Amino acid sequence: MIYDVGEKLETTAYVLLFIGFILGYLFYELFKIRAGGVVAIPLLVIYTMYNLKIFFLILILALLIFLLLELIFKNTAIYGRRLLYISFGTSILISSVVIWILKEPSPVVFLTLLPGLMAYNFHREKNSSTGLLKALVLTDVYAILIMAIAWLVV
Repeated sequence: MIYDVGEKLETTAYVLLFIGFILGYLFYELFKIRAGGVVAIPLLVIYTMYNLKIFFLILILALLIFLLLELIFKNTAIYGRRLLYISFGTSILISSVVIWILKEPSPVVFLTLLPGLMAYNFHREKNSSTGLLKALVLTDVYAILIMAIAWLVV
């Protein structure tokens, strides 16, 4: 059977989402870290595998938003679900502005949420037994591993 490009990319997306979920779960079981979330990284890779600039930009934005969350957390009584909502709102605003300033092609809109989700997971990891540095390094390893798998599958 001959696949058209759309079918191949759709199949690749399903495969990457499944493999990413399994790897994310294994990272959690082995290292007790969330690694940015079991869904966030595979979705990031699926929608940016042909634009590495956006891929790395979103990872950098996650770190920036994490630093902002830490300032908010330390200087206010905001935590939990409210901090998650602030993380999402900040992520949408900052990601949209940065993408517009850099004149990058507009990614799928929900990608502007991913840095906030990843930043919130980093915030939660900071206070865990594994610590932030290990979480940041393993999240990058996880993301790059999923990207490498994406290139092999496509």
